[in-house]
Amino acid sequence: MSVGFVKNDNKLAEIGADVRMFWGVGLTIGILLCQSKLALTILAVLLSLLSLFDSGMASRYRKFIWIGFPAIIMILVIHLFYHEGEILFRFWKFSATEAGIREGALNSLRFVNFGLVALATLGGIEAVDFGRRIAWGLGLFRWNKLKNLSLVFFIAIRFMPSFVRETDLVKIAMRSRGADFRGSPVDKARIYIRLLLPLLSRVIRQADDIACAISLKGYQGEYLTGRKPSLRAADVFLIVIGAIIVVVLALL
Repeated sequence: MSVGFVKNDNKLAEIGADVRMFWGVGLTIGILLCQSKLALTILAVLLSLLSLFDSGMASRYRKFIWIGFPAIIMILVIHLFYHEGEILFRFWKFSATEAGIREGALNSLRFVNFGLVALATLGGIEAVDFGRRIAWGLGLFRWNKLKNLSLVFFIAIRFMPSFVRETDLVKIAMRSRGADFRGSPVDKARIYIRLLLPLLSRVIRQADDIACAISLKGYQGEYLTGRKPSLRAADVFLIVIGAIIVVVLALL
């Protein structure tokens, strides 16, 4: 597999991974800075239409909307009763305002676009390639702390398969001891926090220990860099188009 490309049967996978990561990061920044609900709505529609070119993207979109729907409702409700302004109605001790509706709609659109951008641009990129590109980008700053952080991140990615397996085993053990994963969202969040944080903390500590050992053996960055990302003329054109879209979003 050549550096910068992920091969499968979908047309979007023919776009270089470097270009897709640039679009992902750039669009995320543009969405964060954009203040136009119309522009964010148009972007969400265009991202949804990408499912026509990727056979697996439609199912990922549906799963994201299904899982993210409670978060969208929560964002709307929190903003509805949080902002000051003209009161539309009252509920118990809370007052719903017009400004709350506007901000809630804007941030809900941002949340949806964040998810769609991540699925459209980062889907199909292998975790190791993703880590190598982040490490290569951080290496441009020539700062040792960033270099060490990128090494820890790269090693931690290698532990993710075992992290997932251990999570499943611990869930089975917790169920056998009476843990209920079918309660309210708050109860589920508490259980998953107690489940995931210790395991994730151990993964990071292991990655940090291995990074220290590699550094003591004279590590010079050869595990991360490989070959520099290769760009075709079409890739450069797509990067320029992406940069223009990001600037337009940021100015709206």
